[in-house]
Amino acid sequence: MQKSNDSTKTIRIQCEGAATQPLEKLMVLQGGLKKLTKKNLDRLKARITTDGFCAPIFIWDNAGALMILDGTQRRAALVALQADGWTIPPLPVVYIYADDESQARRILLSISSQYGEWVEEELAAWLGKVDEEIRETLRFAYGEEERDEDRTDEHGLKKISFLVEEEQAEIIKRHLEKIKEENNLKRYGDALFTLFENE
Repeated sequence: MQKSNDSTKTIRIQCEGAATQPLEKLMVLQGGLKKLTKKNLDRLKARITTDGFCAPIFIWDNAGALMILDGTQRRAALVALQADGWTIPPLPVVYIYADDESQARRILLSISSQYGEWVEEELAAWLGKVDEEIRETLRFAYGEEERDEDRTDEHGLKKISFLVEEEQAEIIKRHLEKIKEENNLKRYGDALFTLFENE
């Protein structure tokens, strides 16, 4: 499989936009809205070095400040690749129009929203036609949840999620808070473990 030019360590550009801009001119608008774990950063870096840079970055030109509306995680991966010694050529961009930052933020949220949900059987069929090495670098969100291997906290503990009515959520939160205080615990996860342990 052809990869970005390993001999010169240059990322291949595999798409075309309205213009190109250097990586250092592209600024982050979303701040801490999303987090990129090291595992997912490594996956994204692997995708870029394997297939090249294959989708333009959407930007809003705010009086010369080029703010990213779609492509923040790819920018982070490219910055990391640059630190690893890769050369990043000028990147294809698409200009998105917004009257002000408030509208730009709404557009960013709209672009980031995922309305379609994966059909697992169809996705499995698609993945069956992809090399295993490539499959390991892909990541998919499933509706309101992610696959278990992506749902761990910084302590390596598994995360779970479930839906309850707002009133029930408040009751659960009060009980967990009480257990935390009574047992001098720091995390809700520890309180939940204590709750089940006493059942």
